[in-house]
Amino acid sequence: MLRLPHEQTHVTVAAIVTTDVKDQPELLAEYVAECSVPALGQPEPQWEMYQRMQAAGLVQMFGVYVDGGMVGFASVLVSVMPHYGFIAATVESLFVAQAHRSSGAGARLMKTIERHARDRECRAVFYGAPAGGKMEGLLEKRYARASSMYYKPLG
Repeated sequence: MLRLPHEQTHVTVAAIVTTDVKDQPELLAEYVAECSVPALGQPEPQWEMYQRMQAAGLVQMFGVYVDGGMVGFASVLVSVMPHYGFIAATVESLFVAQAHRSSGAGARLMKTIERHARDRECRAVFYGAPAGGKMEGLLEKRYARASSMYYKPLG
């Protein structure tokens, strides 16, 4: 939607359940096209597993909305890091549709994730990003680099 400079967008973030994301096929298609690892095959979200993890308090999903419509989402895993003995949050998924990235939706979503992590007494939050992508560039400007992740398809 094209807005004139004087028009404001209303950005909100809310805790959501798995079906709220599952019910957004266009948003999921854009996410898959931009963030998937083609060598691993077509993504097959395990919706029931997300539901069970959320019911157990291991994952929290958030939706970000612009003027009432969902434009992005995140799923955040919270667990003890056995090597360090403290609780940390790992952002399993974070996505905002291209058309809404200048709205502040991504920044608002990340602030909400970090507030959630603090509320859960996490000592750190970990973000990942596709290698060479825009998100990687944004994270490099604002966050400490902890590691690089590599993969090898095995089947």
